[in-house]
Formats: sequence, structure tokens, C-alpha cells
Amino acid sequence: LRFNQRLCEILGYSPEELRRTNWVELTYPEDLEEELLEFRRALHGEIAGYTREKRFIRKDGQIFHAITSLRCVWGADGKVDYFITFLYDITDRKNAEEALKKSQRGLARAQELAHLGSWDWDIPANIITWSDETYRIFSLKPQEFRATYEAFLLAVHPEDRQLERNAMSRALANPQAHYTMEYRV
Repeated sequence: LRFNQRLCEILGYSPEELRRTNWVELTYPEDLEEELLEFRRALHGEIAGYTREKRFIRKDGQIFHAITSLRCVWGADGKVDYFITFLYDITDRKNAEEALKKSQRGLARAQELAHLGSWDWDIPANIITWSDETYRIFSLKPQEFRATYEAFLLAVHPEDRQLERNAMSRALANPQAHYTMEYRV
């Protein structure tokens, strides 16, 4: 029935062109089936609306990502009279996520080639996140090993454990300290 100018700008259509189309035509084909299920549930009064991520196709053919939120407005007869839909463009966020994934894949491949692992330790939660290569170095599988500092120490050769504890204690006591340690696994 109505839409604001910002929606026209995002989609690249004039108001007249948008009036001649519908959201099904503007939805990326792979996202349509799942949304149609939600839409039908809303139309039949099973749900009051829904919020979802989806892709749209702009007039120029470019794809953009959005979070849409649809809410039903019921008439006096108890049936859906119309919908109010909000759209939030998240294309920049999705592009950043994809760039991050690509970078992570590159880092993982470089670590694999160099046979060099990396890890990150959330000290308050005592959770260590290992790179895939670190798991390979230790001959462990992520689904079979919960990486904590204590579990890590068990993987270190018994004769090297105290050296590791001492090095870690120094690093934790002085955040400026340089932590470097060689040990057998």
C-alpha cells in the first residue's frame, strides 16, 4: 500500500515501479521457500509475524542482505487486514563476515603449510580456542578434546610440564612479559 523513499533507494526502484512488483519477485530465489512458509503462517493467524535474514534483488540485479520484520495488522473480522514490514540493510555486515571467513581460511591454510598452530585463551572462562593446525600437531580432534589449560598440560610431555607452568605464571604475573616456550608433546 505504502512504502518510504528509503526503501525505493535501497531497492533501486521508483515508487511507481515498486507498486507494480511484489516482495516475492524481489526475494532471492533460494530464500523464498522458507519465507513463504512463515508468510503463510502469519496470513493464517498462526503467528503474529516474523523476523528473518534474507536476500533481496535490486533493480540492477545486485543482491543485498537484510533483516526483515513483518507484523500482522488484523481487521475487525479477525482476519489479517495488512502487514507492516521493516527492512534493515545488513549488506555491509554480511560482506565483512564473508571477508573475515576468507581471511580465516587463508590463515588456516598458511598455518597448515607452515605446520604452525595458534591458540587463544579466555582466562576467566578457562577456555582455549585452538586453530585446526594446533589440533593436528597434538594429534587430537576438536570434537574429542575440550581445550582447557589443564587439558593442554596433560598433552605436554611430563618432564616439560613444570617448565610450561613456570613460563605461563611469569606471563600471567606480568602482562608485558614475553611468553615463549618449547616443549615436547
